[in-house]
Amino acid sequence: MNPSVLFIDETSDLGGGEVVLAQMANALRSAGWVVGVALPNGGPLAEILKGQGVEVLVVSRPRLISTSFYVRQHWKVPNPFSLLVNLVPASLWTLRLSITMARRRPAIVHTVSLWSHACASLAAFLVRVPVVWHVQDLVQPGRASGLYARLFRLWAKWWPTRILCVSDAVAAQFGKGAWVKKKVHVLWNVVDLRRYAPGGPRAPAQAGGPLTIGTAARLTPWKGQEECLEAAWALQDRGVAFEWRFAGTEALGTRGYAGHLARRAAELGLADRVQWLGWVENMPEFYRGLDVLVHLPTEPDPCPLVLMEAAASGVPLISTGGGSADRIVPGAAGSLVPGRSPGKVAQVLENWAGSPEARQERGRQARAFAEAHFDLSKYAERLVAEYMSIVGEG
Repeated sequence: MNPSVLFIDETSDLGGGEVVLAQMANALRSAGWVVGVALPNGGPLAEILKGQGVEVLVVSRPRLISTSFYVRQHWKVPNPFSLLVNLVPASLWTLRLSITMARRRPAIVHTVSLWSHACASLAAFLVRVPVVWHVQDLVQPGRASGLYARLFRLWAKWWPTRILCVSDAVAAQFGKGAWVKKKVHVLWNVVDLRRYAPGGPRAPAQAGGPLTIGTAARLTPWKGQEECLEAAWALQDRGVAFEWRFAGTEALGTRGYAGHLARRAAELGLADRVQWLGWVENMPEFYRGLDVLVHLPTEPDPCPLVLMEAAASGVPLISTGGGSADRIVPGAAGSLVPGRSPGKVAQVLENWAGSPEARQERGRQARAFAEAHFDLSKYAERLVAEYMSIVGEG
């Protein structure tokens, strides 16, 4: 009988973590594993998984409120009361997940998001199934006076059997204790190099012609779309012809931010230079239509999939430092810029706009870096090895 794994996610909307989940599920199914994915409802992720032949189980989850909120679209404020308010809906979801696990009896439960780590770990404990956390987040130590980070590390110490972190920066947040060395392993995210590849109908901008710039991320203040608009204003002031395309929808807790960004673009005189694409189904086509990918988060991004996908697509990268960007961007021949420095971003873009040959060379180097580091087939082998070591322990 083939081994089985049950993935748990708290959302069926598409973000970077959900893209990775779909890749993992499909790779494991191809490797002979019986794969199921438990989601709280239908949605884009569920449709992708069904299209891959992966079984989707709907385990309804009561509404959870965000652990933080934004004041005037700028200042992120922790909401410690959310832990108390979410206790009842989280407990109900935990009970429903445990019932699902008891019926399926998977060899491994694999969680991919913060609430799924918390709830599914307890649910799996109740039915004696080992749990793998796939940690793709940095829990900032300063939030709520460090309460969230302490609770996260405490939960991590006792509940999961294995913790797979998407980068060294993510793994570092657990410290250096003996339990960390035993549990915490780094498994970098990957992309489908066949799907994300250079090419397409659009030729790169010629010297002096309009530059096509792209940014892809959920619309939330820390992802830096407003910083991109400031850079676009500075680039316009330098007389560079360009078009800037933004892909992504609002994140949890940022309702109304898309409207705020559109108004800000109009205030800066950028309405005719900026496109708000919303959710983009065909991301490979989006990347192939770009001359440059710009990613300007205001906080360290744990492992930005957008940089990996763009590099695989042969698109030159500009990003602020911190998190995994410190490794990906230099390796892919991109440019790291200081945080909140729109003038510096505009300067790099102006330089690149005048040299299409240099951009193409950076794109070739980015693709070579992706081929060396982001191979999906090697990733699947590592993941299966992690699973089998856990099953062997049991």
